Amino acid sequence: MHRWQHHGSSSLPIRTILFFSFLLFSVITNAQFINLPNPGFYWTKKSLDKKIQKFITKNKINPSNLSFAIESKNPIESFSINHNAEKYFTPASLNKIVIALAALDEWGIKKKFTSSLLKKKSSNIIKNQLNGSLYFNGGGDPAFVSESMWNLVRIFSHSNIITIKGDLVIFKKFFKYNIKKDNKRPRGDRAYEALISPSSFNWNSLSLKVRASSAGRKANIIIDPYKTKFLKIRNNIQSVAGKRSNIHIKRLIKNKKNILILSGVIGTKSKDFIAYKNISNPELWLGSYLRIFLKKQGISIKGKIKIKNFNNTDLYKYKKIAEVKSKPLPLLISDMLKFSNNYITDMLSSQFSNYNLRIKKTFQKIGRGDQSIYFFNPSGLSRKNKLKASTILKLLKYIKNHKYSPELLSAFSLAGVDGTLKSYNFVKPNQSIRGKTGLLNAVVAFSGFVKAGKKEELLVTWIFNGKAKDTLKALSWRRKFLKLLLNK
Repeated sequence: MHRWQHHGSSSLPIRTILFFSFLLFSVITNAQFINLPNPGFYWTKKSLDKKIQKFITKNKINPSNLSFAIESKNPIESFSINHNAEKYFTPASLNKIVIALAALDEWGIKKKFTSSLLKKKSSNIIKNQLNGSLYFNGGGDPAFVSESMWNLVRIFSHSNIITIKGDLVIFKKFFKYNIKKDNKRPRGDRAYEALISPSSFNWNSLSLKVRASSAGRKANIIIDPYKTKFLKIRNNIQSVAGKRSNIHIKRLIKNKKNILILSGVIGTKSKDFIAYKNISNPELWLGSYLRIFLKKQGISIKGKIKIKNFNNTDLYKYKKIAEVKSKPLPLLISDMLKFSNNYITDMLSSQFSNYNLRIKKTFQKIGRGDQSIYFFNPSGLSRKNKLKASTILKLLKYIKNHKYSPELLSAFSLAGVDGTLKSYNFVKPNQSIRGKTGLLNAVVAFSGFVKAGKKEELLVTWIFNGKAKDTLKALSWRRKFLKLLLNK
């Protein structure tokens, strides 16, 4: 009898049990070599490549219009699949990934932007009256919105000033690097073309809602948050019976004021029509609302709204009365990436101490410093922008190992949950898609992290550059491609 067996026992020796257990474990974990199911991951290079080629053929995609780079790591096999990955393609909003990295390298995660209300040191306060002007000093906050202004006014009210004898003066400052020239009007009136300025409010865009009244009457126009003297509305929209709606909005600029001419019809049973339009003068736009917000807090201004060119070297002449700080930088980056916000991108980029050098250093960290010369517009609106899929994939790998990796990863849109991937609701439990999308006419793109199962994550960059007529098809192809990666 073996010394490891009990008397009367018919069990196998422990060494034999351990040997067969180890053998069984080896067979399971190396199942791909004997054509058994792989429990820990979804793809081998051969199976994924075959499915992608079938996808391209089935959808009749011109291979020359497509570029992608995929890298997989799992317990059994690491592999990469590339197609036109070393060719330059227009990446659209994938550019914002570069800006996110550059911003964190520039400032770190604690960075906040400060907006403040000031008075001249020579101006005194007597019996709740400021005998002088009130000054707004914008700090380049990309998300200085109505809530921010309300908070600033609330803090200012603690000074017990209820009358300002002078003017409301908005400082006009200039960024070190002008992504868009501040002294020029935008080419169009769309929100994503909004001007940028250190003193900005509500993304320098207005929200306009058209709501039907009773048939035969003019529609109701709602401006968020309020109507101001800066903005004039010419409402020629008629309410009609039914669900029919056809609305046109034209913007004119006269004497520094914005005039919106609204025409068309809206059905009494139709949903509200919502439009977003940029404005032509950021400082005057901000000042018109700041005056209203102060008034609602019981604070009156005797003078006018004025714009003053300002340099921070003169700041010593002023005393701060109230200030508010922006969200921390990681939250601003999250808004930028999840919702592909061009305005935030341009505002952050314009405040880099040296824009060109910062972009170059970001590419140098992944060994692609030469590609910064093809980086013309940070938000991705320019077709002159060119990047390789392999370069963007290297940026993803850099993010995975970055010291602020948790902040960066959480800033990407999560499929089925938020941002530009919210409608991608086909993700199963233990799966996820985190990424950045890109879209221009004839350009559709994605870059991010696809978790196909518990033990496998794919790093993916996918770019389509084709004909304008194929843009809608390419949007469908992108969705199908990501779905393909999750389903063997």
